[in-house]
Amino acid sequence: MLRQKRREAKGASKFTTAENKKIEKRKYADAGSRRKKSRRVAAHVKQSSTTLEEAVFGFNSLSDTVLDEAEGEAVLDDNADNESTELSVVGAENTLSFVDDRGGDVGLVEESDASEEDSDAVPSAHQSGAAWEDEDDHQVSVNLAAQQRTRKLRDTAKETVVDGVKYAQKLQGQFERVHGKPIWYQEHEEKIVKRNTKRKGISSVAAEDSDSSAESDGDSDSDSEVTATSSKMLARSRQLPLEVLDCTRVRDANTAALSKSAVQAVGFHPTATAMFTAGLDKTLRLFQVDGKVNSLLQSVFFPDLPINSAMFTKQGAEIALSGRRKFFYIYDLQTGRVRKIHEVQGRKEKSFEHMYASPDDKYLVFTGLDGDVVLVSNQTKHSVGHVKMNGSARAVSFLNDGTRMLTAGGEGKVYVWDLRHQKRCVHAFVDEGAVSCTSLAVAANNAYVAVGQDTGVVNIYDDTCLTTGTPVPRKAVMNLTTGIHRMEFHPDAQMLAIGSRVKKDAFRLVHLPSCTVFKNWPAGGRSTLGYVNSFAFSPSGGYLTVGNDKGKAMLYRLNHYTQF
Repeated sequence: MLRQKRREAKGASKFTTAENKKIEKRKYADAGSRRKKSRRVAAHVKQSSTTLEEAVFGFNSLSDTVLDEAEGEAVLDDNADNESTELSVVGAENTLSFVDDRGGDVGLVEESDASEEDSDAVPSAHQSGAAWEDEDDHQVSVNLAAQQRTRKLRDTAKETVVDGVKYAQKLQGQFERVHGKPIWYQEHEEKIVKRNTKRKGISSVAAEDSDSSAESDGDSDSDSEVTATSSKMLARSRQLPLEVLDCTRVRDANTAALSKSAVQAVGFHPTATAMFTAGLDKTLRLFQVDGKVNSLLQSVFFPDLPINSAMFTKQGAEIALSGRRKFFYIYDLQTGRVRKIHEVQGRKEKSFEHMYASPDDKYLVFTGLDGDVVLVSNQTKHSVGHVKMNGSARAVSFLNDGTRMLTAGGEGKVYVWDLRHQKRCVHAFVDEGAVSCTSLAVAANNAYVAVGQDTGVVNIYDDTCLTTGTPVPRKAVMNLTTGIHRMEFHPDAQMLAIGSRVKKDAFRLVHLPSCTVFKNWPAGGRSTLGYVNSFAFSPSGGYLTVGNDKGKAMLYRLNHYTQF
């Protein structure tokens, strides 16, 4: 009996121990599942905030605090990781499709298009609620004033800490200001406008209406459709505002392949959304420009030519390249063929580093020795003559039709040459206050002529200088103090870019016709440009690229202009 009782007690204790172990395992399992769930929620909250950050900034700003404080760069850090930037921007539109700061999930609302007959089931773009909202987003707090790259998201200087929802809305707004709304989102908004218009009875036509009323209603429908698609263009004035330039720095044009030396030449293709960079690293690089990825199209290495000048010719079919050599190259974009022009017959010049092209694509022009300006046929690449001016020749420009050429140099005078009739000088005028002229530029409409001097002064004349011997400039721009090496007018002649490579950040944008310098340029008010060696506007003026000594072609979106 005693043995039997001991066995029963021992079995009971074993059973109790086994049950306790099972209970303990359940407790640990439940605790582990709760921890995993909390981790998933935390990871989701973090990802929901950082995904938009990567789309706007090209990086996770919350994890780059040390880099921001050390470098202190404005808006976009030049030392940011290029690969992560490219990947995040490529997926930016897909990421933003799930966030709507107006309170609606566009991707889900779009599925209701099949039931357009039931207009009540389709909410307005401004009234629809979010299909899904994470409550944990309200628990996230972000200090906008803590980092340089998030300060631009503030509405006022006093705004500091915001929650996760507000932060996501600010990131989306910044993304739309830089890159614009996606096409599918604009199409969705147009559909919503049409439905609301029909709901109000503006575009609806009753079956018993007469033909005349039906025709008038059709006209109103088409008018609303036009205004819906062109409202952004109508809202913007054609006149460029004074003092403050609305511009945004986007991804550098040559991020996919930085130059290994200073960018000596940049240029946009006249018809395609592409541009090139070239420099002393003897390499020509072509990029597709979209402001987001800016992918590399092609690169060509010239082993014996450090490139000083390059430009598109023959309406973008060729690129001419020259340097401090007595030869130059022609690169055919269509065939990929590289042609070396060994020398210009009859000329003794050992350097053709300063090259210019006439707007009508008839001539390539080089400044030569002793005031000579050499003209080369753009078709045959043979010399077709030269013109000679007093003093040294240092700058060349053309009127928009290419029939007249302007030259200037060490004498402080500007010469006008008629290229149609024996290439003779038809006019000359003295640049006011000039000892030596270093740069020339003519507006696309011939309304303005700009003359840059070795002292940093830029005289802006109207077209009367082409007929007057001692014209008075409209304005003498004195914002730079070193020699002007390059100037370029905006395609619509409302802006003039002037630069000097001698001094850091010596690059300004001048408003026309007021001839005043924009106060907020360089963008951000910080020293970010470096030594500017080259710059160019896109064909319609929507972009500006600036090449510097660091091998970067910085790209700016001029928001006043809607076209490339």
